Amino acid sequence: MTKTADFYNNKCIFITGGSSGIGLACAEQLVGMGASVVIVSRTNHRLKQARRQLEKQAANQSTNPNQLIESYALNVTSYQSLKRAVHLVEKKRPIDILIHSAGAAHPGYVHQLPIHAYHKQMQLNYAGTVHADRAVLPAMMERRSGHIVNVASMAGYLGVFGFSAYTPSKFAVLGYSECLRQEMRAYNISVHVVCPPDTDTPGLARENANKPIETVKLSESANLMPADKVAGRILNGIQAGRYMILPNFESRWMYAVSRWSPGLTRWIMDGMIRGIQRKHTGA
Repeated sequence: MTKTADFYNNKCIFITGGSSGIGLACAEQLVGMGASVVIVSRTNHRLKQARRQLEKQAANQSTNPNQLIESYALNVTSYQSLKRAVHLVEKKRPIDILIHSAGAAHPGYVHQLPIHAYHKQMQLNYAGTVHADRAVLPAMMERRSGHIVNVASMAGYLGVFGFSAYTPSKFAVLGYSECLRQEMRAYNISVHVVCPPDTDTPGLARENANKPIETVKLSESANLMPADKVAGRILNGIQAGRYMILPNFESRWMYAVSRWSPGLTRWIMDGMIRGIQRKHTGA
């Protein structure tokens, strides 16, 4: 057994957004390492399909006879629903790790996006993060152990054309996670925040249908990561105790530049956008 597999073997991991994308990719890898996995999602039919897939994988691969595979259909915007699900799981075994992967982007031009899109993005991406974390924290604090993993985005530290509703919600996740990290040190709870680049997921495919042309072309200039690679970097980062998990060179480089030379970041982004507009919109 590898060191990574040994770290996760027999642990219980609660994953929001676990029916597809990064969340499901994490679940698949964890099941293969002998972990118990609880996935939650608001889309019931995808959730059932994902659970069957994980149960089949556990039956074929796992050597852990006590492995738990469960699922709960809920929306992370409902704190009470998350609390109930966590309570049911905790009655069976303690949750060692939360991977909060649920979220979505609603792209569009700032003057065309409906006002309610801004409220919904904050409710899903930011409040949903707080809800998930708060649901698992009391038991973790009592046990004085655990890991909280909040999946944000490169858009959490970098303003991106077309994401005026999405980006602030992910900036909020980073600010909140930093506060949480400081407070949880006294309870021996590790906090991790993940800032992946564009990742090949069903969610990305849905948002691509509504992106402004500038956003589409910016995305095409970046490297698209497979969900399983992002998941692998997340699991390695948790084990290594990394607070900021940046899954590839691009995310690490842009984070460094945006932090130490924000003027250079704006210059790079503005130049790319001007080039796209000249070519595709005549602006």
